[in-house]
Amino acid sequence: MNYPIIPKNCKLVIFDLDNTLQFDRYHGPLEPTVREILVYLKMNGVKLALASLSRSAEKRLKQYNLRSYFDYVHRRLDFWECATKLEYKLSMTYRKDYMFKSILRESGIEPENTLFFDDSPFHVYEARKMSIKALKIGTLINWNHLRKSFRQFNKRRAGSCRA
Repeated sequence: MNYPIIPKNCKLVIFDLDNTLQFDRYHGPLEPTVREILVYLKMNGVKLALASLSRSAEKRLKQYNLRSYFDYVHRRLDFWECATKLEYKLSMTYRKDYMFKSILRESGIEPENTLFFDDSPFHVYEARKMSIKALKIGTLINWNHLRKSFRQFNKRRAGSCRA
């Protein structure tokens, strides 16, 4: 396989879960390409994060033995998990920008050095507003998505990756 060259300034890749890493959110098998991509990125020193609106995201990562690949996992929280009313209010929205801010703060990585994959145009828009390079994909991440985003990573200003 001809693996894509990871841009030197790509330090962090954030993934959505449903329809990006996993197709059937309840019982579907994991597409082998997904694990291959995660392994490839980790072996090349890229930090990985998950930003998911699914409360069961952590559980599903463990179910597919993917949790160890992720440096940061952010998911929608249940009421009892929230420390403040604001945290609960944010967790109840369909936004992910607060997850991106938290991941960037924890990682210490700049938005310009970050890539995000999601099937939702709204979440891609949120990421681009924060100067995170983002690619809207159809269903399930694949090597072509990775190649395309890496080619565009350095060529254009932040947020301009397009599927």
